[in-house]
Formats: sequence, C-alpha cells, structure tokens
Amino acid sequence: PSGKFAYVINEIDCTITAFAYDPAKGELTNIQTVPTLPPGVDVVPQFSTAEVQVHPSGKFVYGSNRTQDSIVTFSVDPATGKLT
Repeated sequence: PSGKFAYVINEIDCTITAFAYDPAKGELTNIQTVPTLPPGVDVVPQFSTAEVQVHPSGKFVYGSNRTQDSIVTFSVDPATGKLT
C-alpha cells in the first residue's frame, strides 16, 4: 500500500521474499527472504505455497502453505519493509 515494498511468495521452497521498490528506477531490490513454515517444520516435496496478500494497512503480510494447511502472518516494519 505504501508503494515502497513488494512481497513475492516462493512456491517451491516455501518462503516469502521482501523487496524494496525504487519507482524512479523501476527496480526491486531483495531485502529479505523468510520461511512460511513454522519453526521445526522442514520443507518436503509435498509442501508448497499458494498465495501472498498484504493487509490494506500495509502492517501485515499473509501467506498460505499448501498440503501443510497453514496460513503464516508477518508484521511489516514500515521503515524497512522487513517481516517478523
């Protein structure tokens, strides 16, 4: 929503990548990649991701995990775009 960041869900390795967006250059810069699976859950061939959504406020990012049947929720740092 701020136009400063973009988030991509990576289907094969069950991660979300955060990018900083530079509108003057039209460039995305990778700033972070985080797992979508809970700690202690290893990626197995049956697992993949499906959807990534940013809350309208820009404060949260959500991702869905197929087969593992879960939704991950991240808080967004408004200054950096990084996820926790």
